[in-house]
Amino acid sequence: MIKTIYFIREFLFPHGCGFCDSALLNSDDSFYGICGNCRKKLLDYLEFNNTYKKSYNNKYFLMVKNLFPYRGRFKKLLRKYKFEKSYGIGNFFTLCLEKSLVNFNEDILREAVFVPIPPKPGKIKREGWDQIEFLAGKFTVLPVLSCLKRLKSRNQKELNREERERNLKGRIYCPILAPRTAIIFDDVITTGATLNAASHALLEKGAKSVYGICLFYD
Repeated sequence: MIKTIYFIREFLFPHGCGFCDSALLNSDDSFYGICGNCRKKLLDYLEFNNTYKKSYNNKYFLMVKNLFPYRGRFKKLLRKYKFEKSYGIGNFFTLCLEKSLVNFNEDILREAVFVPIPPKPGKIKREGWDQIEFLAGKFTVLPVLSCLKRLKSRNQKELNREERERNLKGRIYCPILAPRTAIIFDDVITTGATLNAASHALLEKGAKSVYGICLFYD
């Protein structure tokens, strides 16, 4: 039923494939916001490209798995999801994030909890949604705990690596007991500053091990 709703919406208000712009002609394509050919290419990319090895100044997290490079058509895909609110692409991102869990061993996954990076203050009120919160509501393979909060800070895009770390120091916090093993997820990782700040907050509130997954790496 839900896929039929996506198909009807795509028929009435066509957006096309978020990766190649071709028409979405069936319910599966509409549900994922991406045509079948592009979905296969992207899922094949996930299977054969282990991009989590990129070096970051990971002071507090143990490992981060990154799915796609933030460039070209990949960048366009995220922008279409984030700024055009393509919920179908969000469904596909959820699928990709869940499939990427094969990069974590069974001991980690046995007690792991997904923890979303919190939105900036006022974002949901201004924009009507948060792209990370939307994904959090879709996960089914692991429990999700939105236990992080965020205080106002400067826009990270304006800052270099050192400035980003200083900018977020103490600006992300956990007001409750953190899960013992956490897998933080976010849309883009550039320097790792946000992931470090979130990991530090979780460790201060009882987490023993913190990992990360990001949709895109810059």
